[in-house]
Amino acid sequence: MLRAKDIPDRRPKVIPIRPGPGRKARGLLGRSGYRNNVRRLYDGPAGAILRVTSVLSLREPMVAWLVRKGGLGIGQYGRILDVGCGSGQVLGHLTRCTSADTSLIACDLSETMVRRARRRLKDARAKYLCADIARLPFADGSFDYITCGWVLEH
Repeated sequence: MLRAKDIPDRRPKVIPIRPGPGRKARGLLGRSGYRNNVRRLYDGPAGAILRVTSVLSLREPMVAWLVRKGGLGIGQYGRILDVGCGSGQVLGHLTRCTSADTSLIACDLSETMVRRARRRLKDARAKYLCADIARLPFADGSFDYITCGWVLEH
């Protein structure tokens, strides 16, 4: 009979996360510690290459196809929020497929990613905001349509 103690432990090993400069380690990360790590990740080189990896992984072409074919029905909405905008992958498609009077709001946890999106997309309709998805500063019903691409892994 096989017993639990006879089965080798194949769970992934926990890798300790080192605190940033001037910070003490506090064991497991809380919600704010996790957010800070995500923010640091996207503020660095990983965020800089995100646009390239979006193309290589076919994410960006897939979104282009969905928006272009009208499968998302975006053209009919007047106020759109792009949560987790990154460097503007989804927002770029929204700027091309919406009317001139559509209001576009892009937000991301990383201020650096918001700056990258702003530099990349020069559309006067787009407004940019650095905000946490769990604490967005908008009242319920503020938007007609919300996109949130590739954020849920965080």
